Amino acid sequence: MSDSILEYIEFNRDNVDEVLDSLLDAFVLIEESEGYPFKYISKGFCEFTGWSEDEIKLNFDNRFLNMTDNENDGALDNLELQIFDKANNICRMGINTRFGHRWVRVTVSKKNIFADNILQCNIMDITDVITEEKNLKEKQFEYHKVFSTINSTFKTLMSVNCTNGDATIYTIDSYVADKTGMVEGGVYPYSMFFKNFIRKFVAKEDQEELIRFCDINSLKSEIEKNGMVEKRYIENRDDEERYSLIRIVGEHNSDGTINSLIFGFANVDMETRNDIERQRELAKAYESAEIASKAKTTFLLSMSHDIRTPMNAIIGFTDLALENITDSQNIAKYLEYIKISGNQLLDIINNVLEMARIENNKICISEDFVDMTEACHNLSIVFKNEMNKKNIAFEYEWNVADRYLYIDKVHSEEIVINIMSNAIKYTPEGGTIKVTGNAIPTDKPSELLLEVIIEDNGIGMSEEFLSHVYDNFSREQTSTTSGIQGTGLGLGIAKRLVELMNGTIEIDSHLGCGTRVTIRVPTRIAEYHSKDEASDKQVSDENKFVGKRILLAEDNELNTEIAVAMLTRIGLVVEHANDGVEVIDMMERNPADYYDAILMDIQMPNMDGYKATSIIRTMEDVRKSQIPILALTANAFKEDEAKAYEMGMNGHIPKPIRREILIHKLNSLF
Repeated sequence: MSDSILEYIEFNRDNVDEVLDSLLDAFVLIEESEGYPFKYISKGFCEFTGWSEDEIKLNFDNRFLNMTDNENDGALDNLELQIFDKANNICRMGINTRFGHRWVRVTVSKKNIFADNILQCNIMDITDVITEEKNLKEKQFEYHKVFSTINSTFKTLMSVNCTNGDATIYTIDSYVADKTGMVEGGVYPYSMFFKNFIRKFVAKEDQEELIRFCDINSLKSEIEKNGMVEKRYIENRDDEERYSLIRIVGEHNSDGTINSLIFGFANVDMETRNDIERQRELAKAYESAEIASKAKTTFLLSMSHDIRTPMNAIIGFTDLALENITDSQNIAKYLEYIKISGNQLLDIINNVLEMARIENNKICISEDFVDMTEACHNLSIVFKNEMNKKNIAFEYEWNVADRYLYIDKVHSEEIVINIMSNAIKYTPEGGTIKVTGNAIPTDKPSELLLEVIIEDNGIGMSEEFLSHVYDNFSREQTSTTSGIQGTGLGLGIAKRLVELMNGTIEIDSHLGCGTRVTIRVPTRIAEYHSKDEASDKQVSDENKFVGKRILLAEDNELNTEIAVAMLTRIGLVVEHANDGVEVIDMMERNPADYYDAILMDIQMPNMDGYKATSIIRTMEDVRKSQIPILALTANAFKEDEAKAYEMGMNGHIPKPIRREILIHKLNSLF
């Protein structure tokens, strides 16, 4: 009977389609076997999929299951299990169509009029419904995620209806609940909530501003523009103030308009106080930077005169020398003035560089065995000429029994030179400068506290200036107004060097009454070392340089010309290399002992002096690898000298080259 019905349907296809399509939109008959083969495909189903019956059978191997997408694997099998329990079953599934993926609701029934194994599937397109459900679920998921996050941050959370002004409490801080009587889930007039909240919890100075901020219409307008608004305020809780935050976002209708506002209240006291502290620190740093910047600007402006003064002398006397080239008497005088001005300019540059090195922690403090009697005598010679020019009386008193001490000789001399230079500069003609040395006992018998006092009866300093006397670039008067040269760095350098030696420096000064500087530095006492005075003092016999061959590595033409002139003047034969590569080439091309020494610049193109030295020191010929090498460099500080020795050099000559230093270093080699 059933098979004959199916045959009848197939035989009278057109008539049956017309009748069934008038009753049902889209349906199919499928057989309960593997893949659920089609037994009948209605015209409505073909229109829904966009394919003809033949295309459906061809594309999907005549199996209904092949039309379902991967999301519905097993959907029909699960449905089949239920068919025998119920007369009708409904399920949702995805169908692949010519137009893409579509969701359908399939009503499956088993009608014995066709056959025992035939299922009738009525199909309805529900894609729009499923899409809307998905969107709703996603929105709910996002809401859940947002509210979970918000609830951990915001202890009070509420929604305000923009139409009727009702405020619904989602969650409320227990303290607020106790003080207001409001509960979670409660609905209150928005105006009443804020009246109670502001009156009970907000600091008086913030109340009016917060009332204006929380106006519904203003909030809607701001949120439409910015998506969110927030405000910090001070909250009072049991007479304790803390910083709190109110954050507000909008909930929108489908047309984009805001229907309600979500309010979150959070405690941000710690974060705010940390922010305030950071802002305070930034403000202090900015202020310090501004002060430093102004000091440097002032320094550059005031030093312009100081720098230009020796430069003007150098250029002016050079022009005079060129104009009077045959006048030997005046030429000598002009050259002496040029030398004095050049040394003055060099002192200014050295002070600026020294301060930069101190600020960048590039100063190394060391201990040298020092004969204090000799050291003090040498320092007095340095200043003797300047004091004689101003007719300054010099008094000296040394009350230290131990002649030999371990001190950082170079930096200690620098400290004394800076302070003595100031004393000479600011003491008028006919004044007096006194230097006193004292030994203060300490708990350790092998140590003493070396005290050096330098005092003058010069112009002194005002009390106001003393408060920042150690600041970089500070001078009470510029050289333009005082006529005295200086960078304003000397005392700053002295203080930092003393502190690096674990010492102290004190200044007592009064305007018009002079200045007293007291330095105290912990110092180790050294044992007496006997030595052969004759061997200690190397006597320079320039005749011994005659015929010695020097390889000079220097990339600057002017520096080369100066060095060659100095070296040839004392009888040396000089060959020149422009960089480290040429040095290595000349050493390899010539036999051992061809050169007696190398004067090596450090900063050169292609290969620097350090690299060239390291290659020479590894040469196979021992006589070549052990050739004396002197660094000849503008890197003129103590650390640079130490590095030269570390890199395998035998000595260090700073630029600008001074003849006496050059001869002294060469004496140590030959």
